[in-house]
Amino acid sequence: MTRSNTVVQNPFTAFTGLNSGSVDAMQKGYQRAIEMAGEMTALNKASMTAFTESAQLAAKGMTAINSRTMDYARQAVRTSSDASRQLATAKSFQEVVEVESQYLRDIYSKNLEEVTALTSMYLDTARKSTKPLMTQAGKTVETLRTSS
Repeated sequence: MTRSNTVVQNPFTAFTGLNSGSVDAMQKGYQRAIEMAGEMTALNKASMTAFTESAQLAAKGMTAINSRTMDYARQAVRTSSDASRQLATAKSFQEVVEVESQYLRDIYSKNLEEVTALTSMYLDTARKSTKPLMTQAGKTVETLRTSS
């Protein structure tokens, strides 16, 4: 058995002995594989872009939440300090009870407002930061569905 040292320049010429239908099918399959590789590369690039955009939106949202939380903490310290001063200068037990009652009503109301606002901010951040990923996932599914 002898080996041929011939180098094939075109991979499809190696199959010239097969019937032309088989060669055509192989050529079409090869071309489709090349096209799909290009599509997958484009999908990967778009997915990375979507991931980056999503991470940036999440970071922006978390920065806003952190800023609001710190502002609220500063305000809570001020409110607590004011209430402490009022308690220290109270002239009667009745005045102490009134100052404490007012402080507790105010802090409860402010805490409820803050929790509501932060919940809204977290939900908004989640919606905005997942949108690029969801959009890209839809495009990926559609591309894969039509490619097969």
